[in-house]
Amino acid sequence: MIPVFLNSQAFAENMENLILPLERSTADIAEEIIMVCEAVIRVMRSEGTDPRRRSFGQAKHVAELLLRAYKQSGDDKFRSRCLDLVDQLLSMESYGIAKELEAFER
Repeated sequence: MIPVFLNSQAFAENMENLILPLERSTADIAEEIIMVCEAVIRVMRSEGTDPRRRSFGQAKHVAELLLRAYKQSGDDKFRSRCLDLVDQLLSMESYGIAKELEAFER
């Protein structure tokens, strides 16, 4: 169900409807988290660098979710995917990523 939504036109306009439940979930949903984060970053890249865009408002949530997925997984390949996405957020100077990394390192 999630992949269908991620590939729909509705996702870019309603991504928070998926992000917020992921944040609230207590289940081990690392794979779902990374799929959603990849999709949000794709939208961010397609919208350009204007931080007023809807997707950039989700950047802090994406950073939190990525670091959570990183912690949940013990798989090196998966963790590498998470770090690649963190690098992308850093390269876009996404709001909240530096703060999340600082908190993560403590």
